[in-house]
Amino acid sequence: MFNIPSFLYRLLLVLSFTLLLSSCDKDQINWQLEPQFEWEGQSLSLEQDYTWQDKKMRFTTIQMYLSGLSILGSDDLMHLFPQSEYLISTDSEPLSFHLTEDVIPIMWYGNIGVDPLRNDSTGDLAIPAWEYPNDHPLSATQGMYWSWNPGYIFMKLEGRIDLDNDGQYQSAGETFSLHPGLSPLYTPLIMEVMGQGEKNRLVIKINLAAFLANYPLDGAGQNVHAMHTGDPSFPYAQQLMLSGLEAFYAIEAK
Repeated sequence: MFNIPSFLYRLLLVLSFTLLLSSCDKDQINWQLEPQFEWEGQSLSLEQDYTWQDKKMRFTTIQMYLSGLSILGSDDLMHLFPQSEYLISTDSEPLSFHLTEDVIPIMWYGNIGVDPLRNDSTGDLAIPAWEYPNDHPLSATQGMYWSWNPGYIFMKLEGRIDLDNDGQYQSAGETFSLHPGLSPLYTPLIMEVMGQGEKNRLVIKINLAAFLANYPLDGAGQNVHAMHTGDPSFPYAQQLMLSGLEAFYAIEAK
């Protein structure tokens, strides 16, 4: 049997311990992930008029769940975000995560919606929304929960549309309410991180116009609340979620 000389063994122990300390002692840099909502390149705000197919429209509510978030770093390792769900809106707080000082983000991975493991009663990690603390993204107080069986609203787009082109939003039927959800519509996203991240911010750019580009906002798709796959509005919910692959068009380190 081969025996390592005692001095060499001690040297290997010292080297291993030094390498371990060097990896543990690296400074942790705080990064922040934040959404940037746009309409065809313009910064988007609630109650601001935009043009959809020659009609004026505006948003009154924008909320979406992102979940299963992770970063592929320059160290070739996957770095999970500490929070499993992130509820984004026009005024949401940035989501913090940490990377060591020598690691920069290369790829970003996430999903639109709530993880099916937590979304409804069939999920192994699911608990009713009312059991979460009030400030938790999955709390019922967030107004994004249907009930224990269908689970959460993945995305909430609400607003007004000037269907009769009278310059106002007061005629009957000039509101829209789009609430896609259900675990089959959980939509994965993968994006390459652009930029160098000198300020340790990741900004997700979301073009709301892409969700509605080929969508019947002035017709049968004006109100979507499909709570099961057999609901007549389910195909519109499906169309909205698939459009997220175009709407989430870039992520930049700034």
